Amino acid sequence: MKKIIPILFLLLLPFYSKSSPLDTISTWKVYYNNSLIKNFSENTNNSIVIKRKQYKTGDYLAIKYSDDTPCEDCKYAFVVIGEGRLEVSRRESKGKDKLIKIDLKELINFRDTTNQPSFVIYLYELEDKNKNNGKRLVTLKID
Repeated sequence: MKKIIPILFLLLLPFYSKSSPLDTISTWKVYYNNSLIKNFSENTNNSIVIKRKQYKTGDYLAIKYSDDTPCEDCKYAFVVIGEGRLEVSRRESKGKDKLIKIDLKELINFRDTTNQPSFVIYLYELEDKNKNNGKRLVTLKID
């Protein structure tokens, strides 16, 4: 009996770990058109600056998000928020590792009409009932 208790303890220990749900590694890449601007993870500075003067018609910002949790049917929303928590743009995606494009003209027009140069891009899982669980991906400033 004394030998069984330590064996049971060792067998059950992996299921007790509180850190298991946090072991996923999230990464995302941000592109200006087809050019990679920066690779991000949860431990990096997520700020980028885009020069308005360099904008050409049709330019876009693209984000590719991935983590190591398998999910084929997950649905995500990439939401661009302006100052005052105003939703400026939203793109939805099914599955991970998809390139999501955000039209820069839309953000530049918003910037020009409201004089708000900063935006935050969040990622939300659409099935998540708690709408406060968005992941802050990028803080974007348009100079």
